[in-house]
Amino acid sequence: MNAALYRKYIREALALASPYPVPDKALQDNVATLAGGPFDLSAYRRGMEWNLAKDYIRSRTNEDTDQVEWKLTALGEAKENL
Repeated sequence: MNAALYRKYIREALALASPYPVPDKALQDNVATLAGGPFDLSAYRRGMEWNLAKDYIRSRTNEDTDQVEWKLTALGEAKENL
């Protein structure tokens, strides 16, 4: 599947959970559900890198669970609301 679709699915999954952060594994599962077919891990990673480079998403480590969690940035929310 096209990496551009994964870029969009990543932002969609985070927008659905907003304003709450999404753990790394849950984000991957949500994107796989949106993709609706075989999950392409390399396209997912390229989509994550692209969104990070554009500052549409940001991660942090939850101190209580030691899990990486993802959120949309203000730019990501604006991009998603176009």
